[in-house]
Amino acid sequence: MAARSTQASRSGGFFKLYMFIWAVAAAAALAYLASLATAPDLSKSVTKEAQAEAEQPLRLASRALSEIGTVRRTVGDMQRDIAQIRDTLTERDATERQTQSRIAALEEKVTSLPPSTAPVAAATPPAAPVPKQKAADKAKAKDKAAPEARSTSRLSRVEGEEKDGPDDPYAQPRVETGSLAGQDSEQPAAATPPPPVQPVVTFGAPVVTPSKGKGSGFAVQIGAGSSVDALRATWKQLQSKHDNLSGLEARVVAPKAEGGKYRLVAGPFASKADAEKACTDMGVGRTGCFSTSFHGDPL
Repeated sequence: MAARSTQASRSGGFFKLYMFIWAVAAAAALAYLASLATAPDLSKSVTKEAQAEAEQPLRLASRALSEIGTVRRTVGDMQRDIAQIRDTLTERDATERQTQSRIAALEEKVTSLPPSTAPVAAATPPAAPVPKQKAADKAKAKDKAAPEARSTSRLSRVEGEEKDGPDDPYAQPRVETGSLAGQDSEQPAAATPPPPVQPVVTFGAPVVTPSKGKGSGFAVQIGAGSSVDALRATWKQLQSKHDNLSGLEARVVAPKAEGGKYRLVAGPFASKADAEKACTDMGVGRTGCFSTSFHGDPL
């Protein structure tokens, strides 16, 4: 009997504890419901704070990813710009070397010219015989005056003989022809004309003029691509956006090495300042347009 009473007292104690726990839980639930009914904003703020704390790592992660993407794009643009600058420098070096070789070839040609100008310069002294020609003209005039004097004297003698001649009125008068023969015999030889004066040809300093061929003038580089078809599409798009490209000629510059990019240039411009002004009018920035030499194949 004592054991049964002890077991009953234990079970009664557990029941009371069980009921006490449920009573505490019910009181907590009632208190929570009362707080929701009296102050609903408090629960909302707590919920928002919890959600904000949960979303903050996600926001930081997305921001970091976007910044990484921006950095990658910037690095890619810088690499493209560096490649374009490198290609432009190599082209300028090649152009300078070609120009220097042409200048050297011209200098060699000028130095190797035969001394053909010396005889021409030596031929200038014959301009001096002018006084000799004047002296010949004076001698010729004297020779002409002498036969006229002789003929005059002979005519006077003939007239005197006619006056003092015979009384035969039927006699034929004598005709003196010696003056004509003397005149013919005493005619001076025709003066030989002086040799013609050859003009003097002088050569000035050699002047090197730039050739207006495949790579003359200035242009603007406005694009690059992996194929010529892509550059054609880019050219059409840029022409539709910018009116100052309508009167220009588009050309394609092939890559220097395999795997490189084709470059799109437009021109020609009279000066580098005009090309830079065209880039400024387009408003695409230094990376989208810069001045270069006008060369390449037609698009």
